[in-house]
Amino acid sequence: MPSKKWSNQTATLLLHPFSWRPNDKTDFTFLSNFQSDPNAGYYGWLPRQGTVVPYVDANGNSHKLPTDFNEGERDNKMSRRQQMVGYSFAHEFNDTWTVRQNLRYTRVHTLYDSVYGNGYVSPGQISRAYVRSGRRP
Repeated sequence: MPSKKWSNQTATLLLHPFSWRPNDKTDFTFLSNFQSDPNAGYYGWLPRQGTVVPYVDANGNSHKLPTDFNEGERDNKMSRRQQMVGYSFAHEFNDTWTVRQNLRYTRVHTLYDSVYGNGYVSPGQISRAYVRSGRRP
């Protein structure tokens, strides 16, 4: 039976904000972020009927899926790489006037290649579908 044990998670996150306040009226913050999730983990689902509450068949027998059931395939893949750079600037001229400007540029590459469950049919049987987005690097 398929298991969530097939699923691996690996992630690296690097954040580096830097703030500069040359005086009490000016604030500049540089923001950067790099995140790499080469193995982003399990993104499947389990149906309520058959996991939270038992599925009752036509004969009145109750059935439940194991809690580590994975409706996908061993080679399902979810990976993501994100990069962000930006800044936040504010300058107060007086009690009435303040200038603010924020800018952020983000680049994201995601690969999602998966067979997933989309319905509980009967004990031991679910309907499945396939989705793919992104491209392999």
